[in-house]
Amino acid sequence: MNKLLNKWYFGLIAIPIFVNLLTNSIGLPDLYKDWRTTVIATLSFSTIIISIELFLLSKKLIEIEFKPKGSDKKIIKKLLNTLDIDIFHEEIKNQDSWYGYKKEAIHKAIEFAQDAGLISNTTSDKKLNSLLLDLKDAIDDFNSYSSSQLYGNGDGWYSPAKDNDINIERAKKAHPIMNSKANFAFTKLTLLLEYLKYKNYLE
Repeated sequence: MNKLLNKWYFGLIAIPIFVNLLTNSIGLPDLYKDWRTTVIATLSFSTIIISIELFLLSKKLIEIEFKPKGSDKKIIKKLLNTLDIDIFHEEIKNQDSWYGYKKEAIHKAIEFAQDAGLISNTTSDKKLNSLLLDLKDAIDDFNSYSSSQLYGNGDGWYSPAKDNDINIERAKKAHPIMNSKANFAFTKLTLLLEYLKYKNYLE
């Protein structure tokens, strides 16, 4: 507040002199010849200064005052551990669906989507809840489509069937769609993580 007042008084005292000297190119004795313009300029500059200061101050106060609840941080930590960000990044987002996905990665994604939809995992932060549901919906969409295109085997993978020409053509059509849905889900995850970092949920 002291900084704010100081800048207000600076505009009130210094700016009139500065404006008159610049606009009239005159000396200090003639300072008050055009006092109306000086007053208007002073108020304009001062209003701009105080408006900017109030905006910055309110923004700082919001950032300082917001502190995530411990219960919300616990929910987020549990959900992210269930999903496993690194596995989702490497084994789903970066994985071409033509070659299939590891069962572990798919199971973690399914479990995350199920847990994120539970009312017990609803936080007190409305924006956070919205981002979580966006990610849940994107993962559900990916899981729903991939489950109709991939088949389990004994080596720990879900892969598209390519045992005949019909299945190969089907896999060719499905694999860019699955890749797109995986990328979209990862985009939602990125937005969530950015918000979590900005709001100090990960500290």
